[in-house]
Amino acid sequence: KITISETRTEDDPAWPSGMRLTIHGDAGARTITGILMGGKEPRLVDIEGVKIDAALTPNMLYIRNLDQPGLIGGVGTILGNEKQNIADFRLGRLDNGNGALALVSLDNELPMALLEQVRKLPQVTEALRLKF
Repeated sequence: KITISETRTEDDPAWPSGMRLTIHGDAGARTITGILMGGKEPRLVDIEGVKIDAALTPNMLYIRNLDQPGLIGGVGTILGNEKQNIADFRLGRLDNGNGALALVSLDNELPMALLEQVRKLPQVTEALRLKF
């Protein structure tokens, strides 16, 4: 069952074109905030309290991770070994250092076998392929 409710608030001066989406499910609520940069380019600016600035691209990799060294190198090695080109790599973390995330834009769709390799990295707690 999907229930949709809309709440409008006064414009936020920091994000005048912002839109927040909250999805409630059995595992709890997940919230993302997006904006239109310059009134036309969609960007994600907040994912579950993690500040980030990432353009939406057709093929992306979403990673939730521990805020520890080695994530960027591990992901880069996995993708580079298989000739997967990274178009953009954005990072964000919680202020308290208890969690982080990465949004990686790729030139091509990420094969499932590579996604499974990324999921096995010791810092990774969740990894998903995104298509826009």
